[in-house]
Amino acid sequence: MKFFLLVTLVLISSVFANESALNRWKNLSEDQKQALRSKFQKFQSLSPEKKKTLRQRFKRFQSLNTEQKQRVRKNFKRFRNLSPEQKQKFRTRVKKFKGLDKNTRKQRLRKLRQNRIKQNRNTQQKQRKRLNQNRRRFRNRPAN
Repeated sequence: MKFFLLVTLVLISSVFANESALNRWKNLSEDQKQALRSKFQKFQSLSPEKKKTLRQRFKRFQSLNTEQKQRVRKNFKRFRNLSPEQKQKFRTRVKKFKGLDKNTRKQRLRKLRQNRIKQNRNTQQKQRKRLNQNRRRFRNRPAN
């Protein structure tokens, strides 16, 4: 929900920022315009603290490089596709993680990165193995 509000804020603020954004607005269907209006109204109904938080998150998102933004979008898509139970479990785990002391969080993140590196290495090794197998098959195929 917060992400949608953030996106809405971005879209609506950019709509009036320049002419091309105005053209994009004009090209939206009525349903799309209404959805944006609805989200904007939800944003307007938030408390000043929540608005401030969303604006800060938006600024932080804007400061990310392209690769980081893509990763955020990808993770958001993955989160959006989770079942409600999985989403709740994820939120609980994040809340628990945030409650850890700084050193424990660093250790856990380091361990996660190490595991991810191992997984990537294993994947690369498997890909190399398949590639080499395919090369051997290609070399050993009967000549026509």
